[in-house]
Amino acid sequence: MPDPATICALLKDPKVEREWLEIFLIELAGARLLPETIPALVDRFRVDTDYMLECCARAIARMGDPAAVRLIKDAFPHESWNFKNYTSGVLGAIKHPESEEAILSLLESEENLEIRTDLCLGLCKLFSERGVEVVQQQIRAGYEGWMVTLEEELLPVMQVLGLEPPEAERWRRRRTEREHQRATRRAEWDEIVRHWADSQEQDSERFSEPGSFRDVRPEAVTPIRRHEPRIGRNDPCPCGSGRKYKRCCGRE
Repeated sequence: MPDPATICALLKDPKVEREWLEIFLIELAGARLLPETIPALVDRFRVDTDYMLECCARAIARMGDPAAVRLIKDAFPHESWNFKNYTSGVLGAIKHPESEEAILSLLESEENLEIRTDLCLGLCKLFSERGVEVVQQQIRAGYEGWMVTLEEELLPVMQVLGLEPPEAERWRRRRTEREHQRATRRAEWDEIVRHWADSQEQDSERFSEPGSFRDVRPEAVTPIRRHEPRIGRNDPCPCGSGRKYKRCCGRE
């Protein structure tokens, strides 16, 4: 079992980057709650690779150390969209007063609507009383609804804090409607899966009968050829948003 100094040294070693050892070290740092590794973990948010960043976010959130909040807050205004995208979620996962202060401060200058939406979600995760009005203002101004429904996230916060704004009842009705729509879609999908399973079972029984298999040659099928260039996950999105395809239309 490596000691904290060894783990820190290995995380700083370029040889472990993009290797499985890097993932193991990050997971180990989070499991052992090693605050010494926080600078190396925060620095990794500047690398665009999803799984490793998800591991870093989990490890830092598990530590819950405000030192990570301070590092993120200081770097945030000058960093890339990718850095902000991941660290805004980390701020909401660290349950500490400094997290609330950092998010409120960053919202004063952040202009990107996706990042603002993530930061507002962080305030809801922290059950921030000071953040209620801020999130309400963002809802009124508009936010990225494909990412999250801020009204649904804010309702339990206001309930715990004993707040009842005029629009709360309307939000509850819309939440009930969305829950009903989701339940309907799940039921429809379950029915499709059940019909598919029944058809598979019937086919299995039919083909198991004597003489059911025949030497039938399938008709020649013309292969489907792609004429348009394939869009890579990290290529610019063709819609012109300026984001990577995996962060924009590729999510659909």
